[in-house]
Amino acid sequence: MDTQFYGLTILAAVSLAFPIYFLPAYIAAKRQHPDRKKLLLWNLLTGWTLVGWIAVFILAVQKKES
Repeated sequence: MDTQFYGLTILAAVSLAFPIYFLPAYIAAKRQHPDRKKLLLWNLLTGWTLVGWIAVFILAVQKKES
């Protein structure tokens, strides 16, 4: 395998994974979620696990309490 192709493949994978990884934090920020800073922190700390990412995503899309 060509080294340049391998490098481009890694770059493409990271470019796609980064926005998906921070999607819950982005949603919370756009929706002005009251706990958006906490959700960003939880996303950073537990987002690498599928369970943590799903939990933060669910919290980010829940309706805000008025």
